[in-house]
This record gives sequence, structure tokens and C-alpha cells, in this order.
Amino acid sequence: MKMLLFVVGFFTCLKLPAQRVFYFQSDSFSRGELEEIKLSPADYDIYVRQICIRAKSQHFSDCPIGSLPDSLTRVEVQYLLKSKTGNRVVYISNYPDQFEELLASKLFDIDSGRVNLNPWYFSKFYIGEYDEASGQILFRRSASKTLGINCSLSQDSLFFDRLTITENDDPEIMDMNEALAPGSRFVKQRSFRWFFKDNEDSEEGIPLRDDILYVSRKTALKGVFFRLSRPWKDRYCCYIYYKYARLMTPLF
Repeated sequence: MKMLLFVVGFFTCLKLPAQRVFYFQSDSFSRGELEEIKLSPADYDIYVRQICIRAKSQHFSDCPIGSLPDSLTRVEVQYLLKSKTGNRVVYISNYPDQFEELLASKLFDIDSGRVNLNPWYFSKFYIGEYDEASGQILFRRSASKTLGINCSLSQDSLFFDRLTITENDDPEIMDMNEALAPGSRFVKQRSFRWFFKDNEDSEEGIPLRDDILYVSRKTALKGVFFRLSRPWKDRYCCYIYYKYARLMTPLF
């Protein structure tokens, strides 16, 4: 059961209402209160998994590389950022879109090879490590619970092959290709950029102040943050804040 619940949560394809899951937080942190994970294109490769739904059958499938045919609609996008020189891995999921037009917009058009990373649509965060010797990504959920995902890397793709959930030294193993009907292929992209834009604003959006994912574990306001380069719509400044429950691996 614990394996099934993880797969549903990690690779969800449920069509949900399009609503943001973050808050705006003022710039009121002291030095040292926020941990920093710098996620720049110079330091990280990005792999993207797209999930499409077929118009006639309503079945889920992988989205092909390039423009989508009329028979397919993109309903979810997932990102895996892997350090080029270190072992850090960051997985970010978008929340699925009930109405589908948001994920079909140019904000999610990755055909050019550059991914537009927009925190407005982010849902969950997994921060872990890649062990090159074993080919496994390790995510720590708690002191007694670890998620291990065996990966296959090629020049242009990353596949999740096998999932191992170890709790209190009791491992449970699942074949990812059998568990996931659309498959588990993440396609490597040329680069990425960070910016912020809501689902109604017709403008291009605003850039983030930096390429840093901030994590707070020491204050009452625990959670994950991104920092805006300026107030959004002259009202909200200056952090985008996701509650701590959105950080699925607090022990990284």
C-alpha cells in the first residue's frame, strides 16, 4: 500500500482545478534563516516528463518531442534538475490542470529546447542525491524512510526503472515501467529559465531575482521559497512561499 500511495502522489495524473498552491511573503528574513540551493542552467541539466491525454480514448500517454498533434493534449509536466558536477537532484511537479488550456499554452512549450520554469504552477518538491555508483536517486522522507529510484541515463533521456521504499530497514520494490502506464521517460532539454507569471496575466511575466530555491526549516514560517525581482503587480513582495508540507523530502 505504501508503494502505491507514493506512486500516485509522485506521478499523479489526476485532473484537478487550476489553482495556485503558494502564498506571497514579505521580505523579512534574517541572514542565515534560509538555506539556499542554486539551480542555474550553468550548474544543472534539466529533464522533462510530459503527460498527454488522447482525445478519443481519454487514455494517458507520453507526449512526443516537438509540436503536439490535435489528438493529444498536454495535461501535466514534471521537471528533474540534476547537478552537472555534484550529486544534487531536485524534482518539481506541476499541479494537473482540469481545463487543460493552461498546460497547452506557450508557457509550457518546450519545443525550442529551453524550458520555462514558472513557480505559479509548481506543486511538490523532492530534493535528493544521485549516487553514480549505484545509478540511484535517493530521497529521504524521514529518519526511517528513504525512497530510492534506480535510473537509466542516456545522451538525451533519463528513465526511472525501479523504485525502492525502505522504511525501518524493510524494503519494498516496484518496477516503474509496469506501474506507470505513460512510462517514466524524462527528456533532456537544452536549457531553462526562471520567471513568474499567473494564469491570467497577458504580459510576459517577471524574472526571479536569482536562480535560488530557498528552504526554511528554522523559523515558524517553514517552507520553500522563490524570490521575485520586483513586486508582482505592485502588490506582493517579495517571496513566493510554499508551505513545508510541499517539501516531500525534508531531510536532504
